[in-house]
Amino acid sequence: MRILIVPDKFKNSLTSDKVCEAIEAGLRESGLQFTAQVIPMADGGEGTGDLLTRHFKGQRIDVEVYDPLGRTILANYGISDDKSIAFVEVASASGLHLLRKEERNPAITSSYGTGQVIDHALSQGVKEIMLGVGGSASNDGGIGMAHALGAHFYNDRGDEINPIGKNLINIHSINIQTLNPLVKNVCFKILCDVENPLYGRSGAAHVYGAQKGADEASVIMLDEGLFNLANVVNRLFKMEVNFPGAGAGGGIGACSKLIFNNHEFHSGSQYLISLLGIENIIIKADVVITGEGKMDHQTQSGKVIKGISDLCLKHHKPLYAIVGHNALNDVEMNGLGIKKCIALTDYVPFDEAISEAFNLIRIHTKSNLSPVLKS
Repeated sequence: MRILIVPDKFKNSLTSDKVCEAIEAGLRESGLQFTAQVIPMADGGEGTGDLLTRHFKGQRIDVEVYDPLGRTILANYGISDDKSIAFVEVASASGLHLLRKEERNPAITSSYGTGQVIDHALSQGVKEIMLGVGGSASNDGGIGMAHALGAHFYNDRGDEINPIGKNLINIHSINIQTLNPLVKNVCFKILCDVENPLYGRSGAAHVYGAQKGADEASVIMLDEGLFNLANVVNRLFKMEVNFPGAGAGGGIGACSKLIFNNHEFHSGSQYLISLLGIENIIIKADVVITGEGKMDHQTQSGKVIKGISDLCLKHHKPLYAIVGHNALNDVEMNGLGIKKCIALTDYVPFDEAISEAFNLIRIHTKSNLSPVLKS
């Protein structure tokens, strides 16, 4: 039996590499006879940079930057073996995982550190930057990132504003003529982990603001700010920045369109699935096992499981999923072609599912998935 193990990370718990390791360990402990092909996956969020760096046989570069609250930290990015491509994750410098729960507040957090990482990568002479925008702690529309690269934002009195979420509503004019000139020499591939627009009920603030620490009033304020940013950009530059994926990274997708002249937008999961040749591997597999931390309605729009599901359905391959928590019903899972889903929270409380994920994945792969594969 040829088994392809191709999961995403379990957010706040395990990297995709560790998820693969736990699944394979459980299968081997069961006595199942199989050969495994293991491919850790990502969707533009955490883990994307490491995956790309490995694929292009590159190395990691550490750089001192500001975290979402302006504290000095050590972030990193990858650079390809031939030094032509940099792999930057928003999550490395501006990630939600960098903050304690009580520190989360998208009204005051910033993507500035991500701009600092990009600035450092530009200084290395790269010709292309792949930017994974998932996992951010900010909802600043990307203006923090833009400011670190030289852009300036002003209110209606001509005073420069602090580029954070709560000040989006005050933006009246923007100067991008002062951007780092190296930006013009680089192709940016923006890898989005979601398809949300910039503002509105499906936008960055309404959908992701709460998990970043915003209360109801803050969500409304941030959404109005993102709406204002889009209007100002449209007025000044005749550019529309409210599009599917613009809300990724708290609006970093939108600002990327404004400041990066040479840019391409991609679904992170679809881009990586194509880059890694996953379809051909699925064609040769007998069984496919995928997974992620939480399977919900977002899964059905731009996430790894959906991309893998589409290919398994296309090639009539049985698909199994191991997840931390499953919020989909049977009809929705059937629509993804998932024959069986193991959710850790069906067996243990949520906190334990996070803290003990590796052993739980191993144990339940052995006891609950292997018997199905043997039958």
